[in-house]
Amino acid sequence: MGEIRSSRSARRATWSRSVNWRRRTSTVTRRAAAQISPEDLLALLNAKISAGAPVAANRLRALVSRIFTFGAEQRLVPPTANPVIGVKKPTKETTRERVLTDEEIRRLWVACETQNPYVCAWFRLRLVTAQRGGELLQMRWQDMDPTSHFWTIPGTFVKNRHGHRVYLNASARQILKGVPRNEKIVWVFPKSFMGDYKHVGRRLAQRTRANILAEPKPNAKARERADVRGHDLRRTAASLMASGGVPRFVISRILNHSEEKNITAVYDRYGYDAEKRAAMEFWNRQLSAILKGKAGTNCRRFAM
Repeated sequence: MGEIRSSRSARRATWSRSVNWRRRTSTVTRRAAAQISPEDLLALLNAKISAGAPVAANRLRALVSRIFTFGAEQRLVPPTANPVIGVKKPTKETTRERVLTDEEIRRLWVACETQNPYVCAWFRLRLVTAQRGGELLQMRWQDMDPTSHFWTIPGTFVKNRHGHRVYLNASARQILKGVPRNEKIVWVFPKSFMGDYKHVGRRLAQRTRANILAEPKPNAKARERADVRGHDLRRTAASLMASGGVPRFVISRILNHSEEKNITAVYDRYGYDAEKRAAMEFWNRQLSAILKGKAGTNCRRFAM
């Protein structure tokens, strides 16, 4: 798009989305940025909606806005060149509230075994660590401390740009032991082995649905709930920890949610490592019980 160029120093997930967008919109991106009009953008958004991807249309609009904002900051295009100006978000989004049941967790865990070892480990770690899928893709062997078992995520790899420390409980460590390692590659999940990872949830949901239908008397409600997305695992982990008594502020630290910019947030620089470790060990006990066919709620309540 004109003089605006993408940089491979950007986060891998963002770069992948940008490349994918450029391929799908090549008739527009081959033109100079200043020549792209709001009408061009609306045509792209409507095409997304017609293709059955209304939320993707919102993401496309946001991506275009970021590109042109960057271009304006670098004085590559005038601020008024942004075609997003005057174009509203095409789709009203609703917050997804999907939390997996114990039985669904067990079925999904088994379904992961149908994938290659990298995808299997990545998807299971989304549940075990409660971290974002894109940030797990940034996992490097060098960022994990074998003594403290903390994984330190640099701020450049994090959605909110705040560095984050994640305690790797016994389940997480066991999963990582099973990941094939190449000493020449720093990434735990090399891109060449991940394939089309964004559709992993859909594939695993199909496997789960197939398993349900194979039962002598499939549960209709379970069959309807076989739709699983990656972010549901993070929500499920947080919800089950909360149900076991883990304080919300500790869960928020585990999830690395951005805090409100109040005076307390400015001065509170304590890392909460001890609290995060205790909560993640508790979650490990909950998940282990679920995978053994027991109820996660039967675990003793969380206590520091």
